[in-house]
Amino acid sequence: MNARLSLFAKANLLFIAVLLSAFLLLAVGFSAVSLCVSTLAALSTALMFFVALWLFCALFGVFRRVSFIFAGALFTIFELLAIADFFIYRIYYTHINAMILNIAFSPAALKNIDLGVYPYILLAALAALIVAFQCLLYYALPHEKKSKKINAAINRFLIPIAVLVVLSDKLIVGFATLYSKTEILDKLRVIPYYQPLSFTRFAKEYFGVDPAPNSAALEGQISSQKTNALSQLDYPKNPLVFGETYEGENIIIIMLDAVRWDMIDDETAPAMNALKNESIVFNNHFSGGNATRFGVFSFFYGLNAPYWFAFLNAQRHSVLFDALEYRGFNAQIFAASDLNWPEFRRTAFASINDKIIDNFEGEAWQKDAQMNERVLSWLDQNLSEPFFTYIFYDAPHQSSYPPTHNKFQPDDEGDKNYLTLGASQRDVLFNQYKNAIYYDDSLIAELIAKLKAIGVYERAKIIVTADHGEEFYESGGFGHNHSFSIQQTKPMFFMRLPNTETRQIDYLTSHADFIPTVMRWLGVQNPPEDYANGYDLLYPQKRRDYAVIGNWNFNAIVENNHTLVFSAHPDPINGARVFGANSYKPLPNSILSDHSQSVLRVMNENKRFYK
Repeated sequence: MNARLSLFAKANLLFIAVLLSAFLLLAVGFSAVSLCVSTLAALSTALMFFVALWLFCALFGVFRRVSFIFAGALFTIFELLAIADFFIYRIYYTHINAMILNIAFSPAALKNIDLGVYPYILLAALAALIVAFQCLLYYALPHEKKSKKINAAINRFLIPIAVLVVLSDKLIVGFATLYSKTEILDKLRVIPYYQPLSFTRFAKEYFGVDPAPNSAALEGQISSQKTNALSQLDYPKNPLVFGETYEGENIIIIMLDAVRWDMIDDETAPAMNALKNESIVFNNHFSGGNATRFGVFSFFYGLNAPYWFAFLNAQRHSVLFDALEYRGFNAQIFAASDLNWPEFRRTAFASINDKIIDNFEGEAWQKDAQMNERVLSWLDQNLSEPFFTYIFYDAPHQSSYPPTHNKFQPDDEGDKNYLTLGASQRDVLFNQYKNAIYYDDSLIAELIAKLKAIGVYERAKIIVTADHGEEFYESGGFGHNHSFSIQQTKPMFFMRLPNTETRQIDYLTSHADFIPTVMRWLGVQNPPEDYANGYDLLYPQKRRDYAVIGNWNFNAIVENNHTLVFSAHPDPINGARVFGANSYKPLPNSILSDHSQSVLRVMNENKRFYK
């Protein structure tokens, strides 16, 4: 690359660094340390973007005039996108992603957005200013010989500083991730497409450093770190208001990991099926995620999956536990898996860590058995009522069961080789999964018998569900967390309520609708919009038109027999896609324009609980 073009690029680097640093204005509550780290991260990100852009420019470096035109156009486009992303994040708390791009390039979607004329005038003015900046910069550059001297002098200090900035950023943020320094990590989300370095697995494997803090450490973190992160949330929108009356029956939530809607029958789960026959059954129900973290989050908060990251950083518990405390419920959480990971001790249950029992050993089925014994023992005590309990079984997720429950054959004696798994082994894998459900059903039979024996069964609200589903190649995949097929996203969901007739509900429902339902039981007078994205399951003021599902990298909208999948990041290869909701077969992307209004509504839902 010639020296003049190199100077031209370095001047744009300075502009890009200023633009990305401006994103820090969108975060609040900086400490001196978090501000320094965030500034370092913004500069590091600017350098990473610059290197990518510089490589493109270098390809055209041999063509003098053409190279400047190409470089000027490239930097102008990038800088305009950075400015657009600033305003998008300011409004929607999300950076430019596949969903945003789909709206931008969909005429039907744009018809639903009344931006007025001023944004277009502003965009045109900014484009003109940036183009003028590039032109003035070109003509202000010295001749080639002088440019070489200046460029060489700049490189002598810029390159070492750039390397130091990037390495320092990655190492500092890596350690912040390792030790859960949320007062630092929370602020980094405002930096567009920031890529942190995480070495938690390496530290745990080679140095024995456990990234999951213990309960005592968590309590200290909650008290010392959550203030800044909480300042970005507006949750609930208004203080909870309670009526004089409420439904005071005990609330028992039985949740199994990865049990989908079509697994509850007399053959696989006779005890749960008997309970189901006494219940209100939701036949068109979706989880808020295709993995435990996001499915449980949507269930206990009534919020869409993208909020998970902000609530984790803020360590903000669900308002459900505020309402339960107000009504005097005795809350107790039982989980066969460690609630440090996923981080439910730091999210949904952050306010009741002392009411959690999740310390079990052995295989998944053994942990489920130990947990069940603890639940039965707890029920044998003289409980102060009303009580609320959440019981989480894990065996189906691991397809784990004792030899005494190998009902479905062939099952290869429970063995599986994940290196050679394939559709040809589908029957064996599916039998192992069903055996695990069959085993947990036997534990739930003991639980139901205990509830009846102590006189609680008839006067308790009993909810049976799962965090998400599980696929066995019906839609082309195995397991969960990698697609939004109904096998992965449609869990069982039914509720046995005292003095309530059984019935089948076929309208669309979501895990996000559970909390609005419970809050009505507890006599909360606020509308669901004050604390959730969902509706009351039984008395919805408005029935939902779509369900929102998410995970780490993608969001999906299930609507009108279509599943729209959007990357949470810019992704030109796997951007917006449409699938059949039941078949999960790809459909023409032209269908996307038919759902543009829903996309916009979801974007508004995903910003509602931020300030």
